[in-house]
Amino acid sequence: MGLGIIHMPREVWMQRLWFLCGLLVALVCSGCTDKEAERLATLVVQGPAVSGIVQSAELVSDPLEAAADGQGALLLDFVHKDRTINQKVKVSIDGPAGEATQNKKGEGNQEFAGAPGVYSASFVYTETELASGFEGKLDNLIVQPGKLNRYKVGVLAPVGELAVRFFKNDKKLPEKVDVSSEVAIQLYRGEDDPELVEAVWKGAAGETLVLPSGSYQLRAEYALDVTAVSVTEWYRDIEVGKGMARTDRDITLEFEDSGVRLDAFNYGRPVDDKTDIFFFLPGADVSGGARSRANGKAGKTLDVEPGEYDVLLIYQPSPDTNPDLKLQKVLRGLVVPAVGALRRPVDLETPLGILRLKVSKGAEDLSDRVDLRAMRAGADPNAASAVLEEFGIGEHFVPAGTYDIYLKVRAASTPARTVKFMAVQLGNGHVWEQAFDVGAEEWEAAPVRKPLEVPRPVLWVPPATGDDDDSSGDDDSAGDDDSAEVAAPATPPAATP
Repeated sequence: MGLGIIHMPREVWMQRLWFLCGLLVALVCSGCTDKEAERLATLVVQGPAVSGIVQSAELVSDPLEAAADGQGALLLDFVHKDRTINQKVKVSIDGPAGEATQNKKGEGNQEFAGAPGVYSASFVYTETELASGFEGKLDNLIVQPGKLNRYKVGVLAPVGELAVRFFKNDKKLPEKVDVSSEVAIQLYRGEDDPELVEAVWKGAAGETLVLPSGSYQLRAEYALDVTAVSVTEWYRDIEVGKGMARTDRDITLEFEDSGVRLDAFNYGRPVDDKTDIFFFLPGADVSGGARSRANGKAGKTLDVEPGEYDVLLIYQPSPDTNPDLKLQKVLRGLVVPAVGALRRPVDLETPLGILRLKVSKGAEDLSDRVDLRAMRAGADPNAASAVLEEFGIGEHFVPAGTYDIYLKVRAASTPARTVKFMAVQLGNGHVWEQAFDVGAEEWEAAPVRKPLEVPRPVLWVPPATGDDDDSSGDDDSAGDDDSAEVAAPATPPAATP
């Protein structure tokens, strides 16, 4: 019969289609006006209008047992990638004006009874506590007298699965060992600053997590062996897909047989890529004149002859925009073993504030055409030296303190303009994050963003007894080498007014 319909002349097929529509309308609209019947016939042929996470809606009509006189019902059966999710969906039904069915609420696979007519449904899908709030809507749902209209609703939500596992590659063993339970992880959104927001999830690696789709970054902490201090690693660009797609990320922890690796941090923030390391003989003048015996980047395994060294770490927070801001730390008496590898974290413990700035004109980014001057609070901008002066804005680090900040727009497409912000207080780890539109009459600055917790060195542990009074300015780092010396931040160069 299906083939006969396909090959019959178009005119005959249309006649039969309109006959079927007319029959359906007769069942739906007993007592309806011709105009209303015609409207409903069109809606039946078109099917529901969908939005949000809804991909499809298929109608199946069944007789409705024990239906009230002239009443009908509809039911929504929700499916996410061939998986029924009715108990995870909260539904709200709206009916024709004046009907008692308006604003009925329930779940998926629940009957909603009402008078014949056109209805709409909105819903919220919650997969887990971490993945929730996915919304959808269906319009033009039809209720027929004496019928249960069952709509199979297919959805595609921006939610997926993520499993991160850690393996230890030990050359003494025939195969890799799963050590996920020994690795503590913290998961953050890819665009988030981990110092300013709560982790999306914390716990031991190895669990399968259901998360909103998107990019994530992961902080992992583990011990090299039972006697070693903990090691912190960051893994970026972990993608979680849609439609419950599964992402498996297997990470192999490589343990070196030899060499030296120093992981650099500043109050817990990883700064390997901006930190250089130099090894000197004990007692050498590390600040200048002496020749280093080995050098390289933090976070890399370096080939260093066994022995004792004084090690200089130089951290440049903004090597491109502020190359003169160099922070130093010296480790005295670091011993490189003759057998085995050495790895340890080092925290520079230098209080810094951060400026994150953007200026635009509508969709056009003007940040590279904005000059920045950061002055110590109260300093004369025409006479005193600037702490920071840049031609073009983005992310900038400055020593913690209070600043007067001047932004000057020099774009050809807009009139020259200078805006100043006075007495901006930037404590350790504080971020002054702003996005301005050059056309706004007033540039309203958002409040300074502060870390959720007091910034601590990477190896800091709470004191065993007594209260920790941070106002004393003591060094809270635990397990730190007391022979380490922290050099004062380099003095920024004088700016040309």
